[in-house]
Amino acid sequence: MSLLPTDSDIRDTIKEVQDDLFDNWAKPCRISYPPVITTCSCTSDSVGQKPSSHYLHGGPLPVSSMTGCRLCGGTGQLRAEATTEEVNWIIERDPARFFLIIPNIKAIQGGVAQTKCKIVDLPKVLRCDFVVLETNVEVYRTYQYKLIGEPVDPYKIADGLYFIATWQRVLKSA
Repeated sequence: MSLLPTDSDIRDTIKEVQDDLFDNWAKPCRISYPPVITTCSCTSDSVGQKPSSHYLHGGPLPVSSMTGCRLCGGTGQLRAEATTEEVNWIIERDPARFFLIIPNIKAIQGGVAQTKCKIVDLPKVLRCDFVVLETNVEVYRTYQYKLIGEPVDPYKIADGLYFIATWQRVLKSA
């Protein structure tokens, strides 16, 4: 029995501390994914891309040659709504206290933020269009951000269970 902690004991302690951080300090955020565009089951004229008067196999209704497809309006594409997902992340907006120091950063107040996220959220972050940080204050103010660069885990202290992403604020147009 050793009086000094082993590497695995230290790693386990760090993992417990980081898990407690997420449980106590993580804020609700919303990830927004870009809309998925699917093709319609109608056919179009190959020359002018005008809708023809029939669907591909299994179409729901006959297409009028005057009005075109009732589903896509003759464009050949159906546009779905953007999807969202709720997550909890640790957020830091003060560049002096960022998790990962960025040299020569010129940030306006609230213009850049960093988030510490669980590794299971990495595919979501890479796929997202934008995120809304701190959805619990969204009634008063919406903080919408786009990803800058690539999320990283420079420390790997907790065996790659967390990563850091840097975001730039996007002002919503009125």
